Amino acid sequence: MGERKHDVKPGDESGGDWLIVLCICAFYLCFLFICGISLVCMLPLWLSYSLQTVITS
Repeated sequence: MGERKHDVKPGDESGGDWLIVLCICAFYLCFLFICGISLVCMLPLWLSYSLQTVITS
């Protein structure tokens, strides 16, 4: 039983590493997605604000 556990453990670790990598990638993609959406939402506001300051000055 002890040997079998030892054999299984490296596989489990690599599987865990894969899961961690996938989670990090998914989190990063979600972060980029949210940032992109907020940037797209903020861009018109920022542009109108910039135009207003340019016009007033």
